[in-house]
Amino acid sequence: MRSVREPKPKGLSSSSTGAVEGVVITLAVVAAIPIGAYHGGVLVAGKLTGHVPDIRFGDTLRAFTTNPANPVAAYPVAAGVLPAAWLVWLLFGIGVLIVGVIGMWIWSRVGRGGRREGTADVGRLKRVLGVEAVRERAARDRPSLAGVKKLDLRTAAVHLGRDLAGGTELWASHEDSFFVVGPPRSGKTVSVCVPLVLDAPGALVASSTKADLLLVGGMPRRERGAVLVFDPEDISGWPDRLRWSPVTGCGDPATAIRRADAIVAAKPMSGGTSGSGNTGFFTEAAGTVLRCLLHAAALEGRTMRDVVRWASDFGDLEPLDILRGHRDAVTEWAEDLRTYTQGAAIETTSSLKMTLAVVLKSLANPHVLRMCSPPPGQEFDVEGFIRAGGTIFVINSGDVSGSTAPLCTALVDDIVQTGKRLSQATSSGRLDPPLRVVLDEAATGCPLPGLPTYLADSGGRGITTVACVQTFSQARARWGKEEAGQIFGASTVKLVLGGVPEADDLEQLSRLTGERDVPTYSSSRGGKGGGVTVSRSTRRERVFTPTEIRQLPTGQALLLYRTLPPVVVGLRAWMHRPDADHVRRASAQARQLTGGRRDRGTGARRGRRRRRFARRRGRVERGRGSAGRHRRADEHRGGRGRPGRAEPLGLALRRRHRRRRTLVRTAGVRGLAQPAVLVGLRAAGPAVLVPAPGRGRGADRADGVLAVRLLWTGHGERRHARLARAVAVGLPGPPAGPLGLAALPRRQALRPGVGGPAHRRRLRRVRAGHHVAVMTRLRCGAREAPQRVTARFSVPRRW
Repeated sequence: MRSVREPKPKGLSSSSTGAVEGVVITLAVVAAIPIGAYHGGVLVAGKLTGHVPDIRFGDTLRAFTTNPANPVAAYPVAAGVLPAAWLVWLLFGIGVLIVGVIGMWIWSRVGRGGRREGTADVGRLKRVLGVEAVRERAARDRPSLAGVKKLDLRTAAVHLGRDLAGGTELWASHEDSFFVVGPPRSGKTVSVCVPLVLDAPGALVASSTKADLLLVGGMPRRERGAVLVFDPEDISGWPDRLRWSPVTGCGDPATAIRRADAIVAAKPMSGGTSGSGNTGFFTEAAGTVLRCLLHAAALEGRTMRDVVRWASDFGDLEPLDILRGHRDAVTEWAEDLRTYTQGAAIETTSSLKMTLAVVLKSLANPHVLRMCSPPPGQEFDVEGFIRAGGTIFVINSGDVSGSTAPLCTALVDDIVQTGKRLSQATSSGRLDPPLRVVLDEAATGCPLPGLPTYLADSGGRGITTVACVQTFSQARARWGKEEAGQIFGASTVKLVLGGVPEADDLEQLSRLTGERDVPTYSSSRGGKGGGVTVSRSTRRERVFTPTEIRQLPTGQALLLYRTLPPVVVGLRAWMHRPDADHVRRASAQARQLTGGRRDRGTGARRGRRRRRFARRRGRVERGRGSAGRHRRADEHRGGRGRPGRAEPLGLALRRRHRRRRTLVRTAGVRGLAQPAVLVGLRAAGPAVLVPAPGRGRGADRADGVLAVRLLWTGHGERRHARLARAVAVGLPGPPAGPLGLAALPRRQALRPGVGGPAHRRRLRRVRAGHHVAVMTRLRCGAREAPQRVTARFSVPRRW
């Protein structure tokens, strides 16, 4: 006896007669459909022409088998007058089309072939997550949409993806909470987080350990409202960043408690007082001391500078005096502060101070401390931010030593708590439009304390929370085994992407998918030439095995939604959205604004335009090789508008992060020890030129002139390459203001070999706009020390 799984074995005996008969019947029905349509076409055509032929279905069947090319000619003569063949074929085509449409409708209602048994069927998916379900619950989720006939689905619901088996678009509710598990480079950010950022109908909080969410979603979100960036570590390079103080609002004891707990809970997992063996005790004690310090600082109008100073010196009694003497202070907290900082043993206070040092380590960076100590009157208005439907991107380096994750966690926690409080002031008890909180890399970048409570409670208040982690073990390491399990259980939408490595977690997920009946066929052969007997039985099997879950392709995810059976959904990356071109253009603007690399996908003809421009202008550097790879010879005299007799210095820089090239040439140098060497250049910043050591001609001249030719790329969305020239004139000292063309005396013309009249005419077209600072050292005399001269020039956006 041997067992054979699907597909069925060939050569079935009488035990499989039913299956064979089923196949024969199916083929007969498929063949009868076109013949029946043709038979009906003949009758209808006869009815239309007034001569109904006397034919039966058997006559049509014999006509098809006798003359398939022209069945009308094969009908018996006794049938009477037959209609024209073209009319019969026309009606036949119409009949087949009608049958096909009906079949497709039935197919879409019942479900496509290939749907795995045990997964959610199309009908149930449409009732729970379909478009009709969105319309039914829209007024409940967002009372402002009551009575709206034409709904925008992306503002009325949250797009989950597409059912791969049935093709149904799936939409979740705004009151759902999301838990997403996706290893690195599994598409978690581009397929889940970025679409959620782009489609948020109201206020948005997006945290990440990279600038991806900001660079892709920052400019599109600006079209809906104000965009703020809290990036104390300056990871993104965003020019206008938010300054926020954790002291703000801590005059309220409840706020001080929550703020301190959020900061302490987000300390790096690798840090702490592991040597003491009582990490939990010292973490709790650090939270107690920190809330006392924050409360004291808020009462006296102090900043985080004072909090850091107090936390590093327990001998400073100033916070203790504030808690004892201020009329609005919680006097009992003074005793708590004294107990932990003054009354404990030396070993205890030392370990406590070490824990606080780990928590506040990022504030040792003066830049971070400045970002967290805004001047009076510039505090972040959280309530106004939520009411206005703004967007804030929170960025930090994650779970590393010195990360600002504790500060970012405290800010996000403050926004969520404020949103919960504002929701209770509305008639419906929820925010409308809802507040969306997207936590990419939640375990390392923004580990909110009490996340299970947020996931379970925030949905009914109009706050949609999305927590994304890399693995289940990462969540357990951050929140603990029990709380990590509560996070998974409290989320109503669970998305698991492929590549999860933990076998135990995969086994648990496989159990959650349930079991199904799988048919098994057994065949046996009788002795002495007997026939083969096949019997059929069923056995229970997991709907999705652990291996199948781990091997989910990129762009697919296992969806577990409330009480629905499991279903595999296809995620839509933001690059495949209908508005992808607009998002790409906006992303390119954001990358220019931050000084990061430009997206190579921006503009299909970007490379061709750049090459055409290079050929037209006769660039010194060509291709993408290293600097000087295709450099012209030093004795090259140049052409019109290019340096001539002076020895040219060509230097091409290829910025790895911007994917652009900048060509700089120094020419017509007089008064310099040697042609200047470029040491730094940015499109929105200064170009600093420092002379190399050595001696050159004209070192004793007092009228040093430096002509710099700059070739810029990327000044506008469609202008990918622009030429700008700047001229630095040596003066006795730095100019009082920006040095433009109007400040250049006419007698200080360029050398004949550098430009001439045509070059000067171009220089007159320089106008205010893009500024470049050229700093160099000029010799004002043979025996005088070099003098540093800085000049600023207006670089045109168009030449």
